[in-house]
Parts: sequence; C-alpha cells; structure tokens
Amino acid sequence: MSTKDIILDAAETLILQQGVSATSLNDICKLAEITKGGFFHYFKSKNDLIIESIQRFSQHTLDKYQNLLNQLDGNAVEKLKLFFNNFEHEILTSDLVGCVVGISAQELAVSNPELQSTIAQAFSPVMNFFVELIESAAQQQEVSIDARAASLMWLACSQGALMLYRGLGDKQIISIVLAEYRNDLFKKLNITNH
Repeated sequence: MSTKDIILDAAETLILQQGVSATSLNDICKLAEITKGGFFHYFKSKNDLIIESIQRFSQHTLDKYQNLLNQLDGNAVEKLKLFFNNFEHEILTSDLVGCVVGISAQELAVSNPELQSTIAQAFSPVMNFFVELIESAAQQQEVSIDARAASLMWLACSQGALMLYRGLGDKQIISIVLAEYRNDLFKKLNITNH
C-alpha cells in the first residue's frame, strides 16, 4: 500500500470515528505514522485531503456494489435484493459505520463551495447507479416508477439513518429506516421481500 493510501485510510477512519471538523492533521499523521512534512508531500492542505477522501470513498463504494451485482445474471430484482441485504449486513456488522461523503456534506458543504461541488460529484454516480438498478427492476416487473425520486429518497433515508445512528448510537435505527424504505420501494415495484 502506498503512503498516500495509508494517509487516506487514516483520514477515512478518523472521519468515520469523529467527523471531519474534529479530525486534525496531527491525528491523521499520528494514525498514518507519517510526519507533517510527509503529509504535505502528498497533499497541499487538509481540504485537499478531504476532497480526495470524498472522491476515493465514493468510487470505492460504487466499485464495491457494481462488483457485487455483476456476480448475478440479468435478474434486476435479485440484484436489488442483494444490494439491500449486503448494504444492511455491512452496516450492522462493521465497526466503522458511516459515509465520508455524507459526513463531509453535513459538516462542510454549506461553508465550502469547493467541497460542495466535490460532494455533488461524489453523490452523482452513486445516484445514477441506484437509478439504473431501480429502472431495471421496474422494467422486469413491468411497473412504472420515478427511479430518480426513489433514488433521491434512498440517499436521504440512508444518510439520515447514518446521521441518527451517529447521534444516538443505535444501529437499529439504520435497520428500521432501511427496512421501511426497502418495503415501500418493493411494494411500488411489486416485489415480495422473500
């Protein structure tokens, strides 16, 4: 693993643990076991690191789910079910739960136009991925649905559930919100949960 990836991993871990604002360069350098000079060899500032962390987190998330769903044949309904099952399982079994993009959006987007643009660019391919997944399932089920609206609702529900988990410390909140969203979407798509 490259030094730059070690720094990005450290930043991601700390952002998920304590948020962007509470994560200092000293914290990142300590966890990455690198000097500040070493940090500045790869990044001009903490802001540059956050931008790259957002981009990397979004791309890794997208790649992970595309690779997972590519394991199945063309059955869009099964892909949608697999997505939800995997997403929920990952959240409930992981020690670090959260979204670097969402945390950054909550803490910094309003006051930092550069980060807001990066966050929008990071959410966009994830949204498009989910729109395509929903559209494919709707086509297979021969139903009509506003896939973009359903995808926006998914993003709002998942990010809101993660925020509530961070604030209240109860992972069951995530399960409840995700189950309600999934049940509503599956009802619109005429999909049974079994």
